[in-house]
Amino acid sequence: MKILLHLSPFLLSFLFLNQSLLAQDYPVVRCHTVEAEQARRAQNPEMETIDQFEKWMNKTMDVNRSSVITTIPVVFHIIHNNSSVGSGTNISSTYISAQLSQLNNDFRKISGTSGDNNNSVGADSEIEFCLAAVDPSGNAISEPGINRINRVSKGWTAPPYGTCPGGQFNDAYIENTIKPQSQWNPNDYMNIWLMDINCGILGYAQFPNSSGLSGLGSSNGNANTDGVVLIYSSVGSTVTPYPGAAPYNKGRTATHEVGHFLNLRHIWGDGACGATDYVSDTLSAEAANTGCSTNKSSCGSRDMVQNYMDYSDDACMNLFTSGQ
Repeated sequence: MKILLHLSPFLLSFLFLNQSLLAQDYPVVRCHTVEAEQARRAQNPEMETIDQFEKWMNKTMDVNRSSVITTIPVVFHIIHNNSSVGSGTNISSTYISAQLSQLNNDFRKISGTSGDNNNSVGADSEIEFCLAAVDPSGNAISEPGINRINRVSKGWTAPPYGTCPGGQFNDAYIENTIKPQSQWNPNDYMNIWLMDINCGILGYAQFPNSSGLSGLGSSNGNANTDGVVLIYSSVGSTVTPYPGAAPYNKGRTATHEVGHFLNLRHIWGDGACGATDYVSDTLSAEAANTGCSTNKSSCGSRDMVQNYMDYSDDACMNLFTSGQ
């Protein structure tokens, strides 16, 4: 799978995430996926266009629709600064388990959880996630789904990761060093990296590429950067939120970024009214929404602010549509 996810050209909020972000004095940026994709496209001009990918996706979906549940094994690479388990960025497995539960609640629309909703187009994606049980060598993992990486033993620079030249996030160190040196085979695992991120970034992902389209180049970017990157303090659930990181500490940053990883675009189409997210049952909106403005209307209809692919607060989100 391949493509990028930086996020927003919008500086989402003037709320600061935690002591780390307070010290850096950067406004929170909900998602960096679109910017990351734009950077990858600049480096790989032969990449298929978004329209070409969506046409391929639509044909593939028409042929392969089924009611079979797809389960994706996940490995969380926890990048820490020589910290003991449960301190600093070396977060406890409690929050990893909570995050996995939140992903499943959200993608499966599990009744009785915060992932459920009564929206007429609210849907179970029939995709669920499990913690990887074995490593790439086939050895059982002592903490399922967790790969703890001491950045000191790797010789990596100290966190937070990414630089902010001119106020813009540069992910080169993450993309060129951390990911390639720690990724598990992306054909077998969904890789999620947890770390302290600079510039107020909460997370980003890499979009998938199609295959077999005639006339398109085969080099659509490096597979060794495929996956999702999250700030460690966003990891948790509505039941077990990460302490001190509200309103982005209930696991919905992961839900949003995994949505990108599986090819969902931002619900407002990253443009004004008339821009598209390539989904027929998500209503047009003029821009991203923050907070939980459930009465917000734009483009002639009520904004779908509870959608996981908007920028609303974690507690506000609870919806994937049938089209998505």
